[in-house]
Amino acid sequence: MASYKFSIGRVHGKSLEGIVPGEILVDTVALALRDVYPDVLERREKWLRGAVAQFLVDDAEKIQYPVFWLQEDDNTILASMTVWRVVEPVMSIAAGAQAAVEPADDSESAAS
Repeated sequence: MASYKFSIGRVHGKSLEGIVPGEILVDTVALALRDVYPDVLERREKWLRGAVAQFLVDDAEKIQYPVFWLQEDDNTILASMTVWRVVEPVMSIAAGAQAAVEPADDSESAAS
């Protein structure tokens, strides 16, 4: 499974971010939420766990870039989180790169 970067923070407070394998993303996000927002209600943590699990399912089909909000009411945001798949960089080979295996020198072959 791919790795994911997440950033979670409390409005006007602490924030955390990290990169973790997808297998532990849901649990890691829940722990990070508890760290930045210790008084979070259990139902909000459950909701976030479910939303992140659904994100993993959806992201497997098409790359997603969601923003999750934990709200007290329609006007008060308590915390927010973003998460996205980390794409490993692909190294390109320069056009004039030297061959990995050099041909044998004919002068050495003739001397043997």
